[in-house]
Amino acid sequence: MPLNDLLSLNGIAFLEAAYQVILNRDIDIPGQNHYIGKLCTGTSKYEVISALANSAERRERRVVVPGLEKYLMRQRWANMPLIGWIARRLYNLESNDPISRQIRALQMQLAIGGVGTPREVTTYLALDVTEDDDVSAEIIAIYALLKSPV
Repeated sequence: MPLNDLLSLNGIAFLEAAYQVILNRDIDIPGQNHYIGKLCTGTSKYEVISALANSAERRERRVVVPGLEKYLMRQRWANMPLIGWIARRLYNLESNDPISRQIRALQMQLAIGGVGTPREVTTYLALDVTEDDDVSAEIIAIYALLKSPV
């Protein structure tokens, strides 16, 4: 599976594909629970991919993923001050600001069962902003859509 296809997936489908592509094996229950918990708190796909790519297991298996190193390098640039803004726009990369993390957490919550559905990981819909946060109308609209009953 190409890296772009992996990045287009969400939720458990993303985790299953990431394990297949990066570790060349099926995801196990502890790994699934660990990363679902992380994704539900707004962890980016980059952080999951980076953790799997830098794992001892991947080094032992010597799995080669075309484009992975370039993606990891570009995403590291995206997290740097000053050049991060340019890299995110140029390569369409994820941002890691607090609002983006909250939106990812909300999306993951909906992807694993929606609001009010029992699940192992407990998360709550909330947009935690202060007057100092620069919240665009687009972010507020996305939050309203995500908060509406499923």
